[in-house]
Amino acid sequence: MKQGQPRQAVYRKDYQAYPWFLDDVALEFDIHDDHTLVRAALSLRSASGKAEPLELLGSDLELLAIEVDGEAIGPDGYEVQGESLTLKQAPARCRLNTTV
Repeated sequence: MKQGQPRQAVYRKDYQAYPWFLDDVALEFDIHDDHTLVRAALSLRSASGKAEPLELLGSDLELLAIEVDGEAIGPDGYEVQGESLTLKQAPARCRLNTTV
């Protein structure tokens, strides 16, 4: 959220279940004086049981690497827009590894 912008109210009726289940998370932090590398490994499964886009949110991050099930994903397989990272088509079950 940017400074100076009024906070918009969010109501319970506005919430929806996230279309992915997160079964496991492993985080690794490599802290330096001028930056920190964060490696995240997420075990995910689609609530629908089908392959579909996967959207993750983060702020002030620089994406350095992304893999799905051990395979590097090229720029044509994902989109970064503002604070959103979207995998265009994630398998119904996958292990997502990111480095930021």
